[in-house]
Amino acid sequence: MHLLKPGDEVLTAPDIYGGAMGYFMQEATESQGINFKLVDYQKLDEVEKQIGPKTKFLYLESPSNPILKIYDIAKVAILAKKHSLKLIVDNTFLSPYFQNPLKLGADIVIHSCTKSIGGHSDLIMGAVCTNDPEVNGKMVSIQKSLGACAGPFECYLAMRGIKTLGIRMKASAESALKLAEYLQSRTDKVSNVYYPGLSTHPLHDI
Repeated sequence: MHLLKPGDEVLTAPDIYGGAMGYFMQEATESQGINFKLVDYQKLDEVEKQIGPKTKFLYLESPSNPILKIYDIAKVAILAKKHSLKLIVDNTFLSPYFQNPLKLGADIVIHSCTKSIGGHSDLIMGAVCTNDPEVNGKMVSIQKSLGACAGPFECYLAMRGIKTLGIRMKASAESALKLAEYLQSRTDKVSNVYYPGLSTHPLHDI
């Protein structure tokens, strides 16, 4: 958000991490003067109608938090480039093991390393990734100015977690699918199961 200036606009999905939504609608809106519009990235024709001259970023999570809503990142990226906007994707849930939004056309990817990347419940850390040299240069400058730099021990913990990321994510996905299938079979007790790994999920293919 520090890449923006007062009056700029961000189109964001309503189903994002609560901490991010709180920051957007309170701190970023009140102290930075950034405007946010809630859009459904499953309806790109409607999203395009919301894009205006002050729109700078498209922001989403896929899968979203908490009901795992799926968006077609590659198609959103095409829309972003059509209007010279930056696409930001929170990739915390899938981690780099299962999804790389930069390869799908995103400009900036963020991770809460506290979750899967750390993997041991002992790390508080975030990561911002980009393959855009201009964005990278600005982010490095902002990082130095704000002091938003990870310490050596936090980096060690993140590196430790990355070494087992693939094994842990694979096992987590296998366990989650078994649990989702079981819950789906309990129609007497469970009305809905929101898990895109299920073949019955409407956006399973994406």
